[in-house]
Amino acid sequence: MRSMMSLGLNDQIQFDEEIQSITDYRCNIIGADMARQNATTQEKYAKMKGQLFVGNVPDTLKLYRMMIDSESKEVEILKIDIESSEHAALEPFLKNYFVCQILIEIHGLPAKQLEMLRKISRLGFRMFNFERNPSCTICCEYSFINEMCMSRYQVIPMVSLIT
Repeated sequence: MRSMMSLGLNDQIQFDEEIQSITDYRCNIIGADMARQNATTQEKYAKMKGQLFVGNVPDTLKLYRMMIDSESKEVEILKIDIESSEHAALEPFLKNYFVCQILIEIHGLPAKQLEMLRKISRLGFRMFNFERNPSCTICCEYSFINEMCMSRYQVIPMVSLIT
């Protein structure tokens, strides 16, 4: 069973629900936020057989612990918006667990974002989408795919097409 990990829920689980819908509820959904989710979110997560965790990643909530507790070995999609904590949490996680795609909001001035982009790239990920966040002047949304997942999704790297 493939897993989808959604970090930084803030009671916004439309993406998680859509993943469950298009996979016919065959995806192991793992969600986390620093605050307990409201009753409606908890109920919806239970209906889609998702697991909710509460804590501040990576300080009080460890990603490896979530993987163990959810009996997951790898992550198909890692959706992450954890308000600058991505700088401390992401690289160690990616070094220990296989992740196919990353959808991430990276916080920080350009130099800080570039540092994170370099780390992700060195771990075998290639960017396929970028958007500025209109509600956060020091945040950008990035999407990456692991080089080892490109054939699964029939992705052709553009670098091989551009000479």
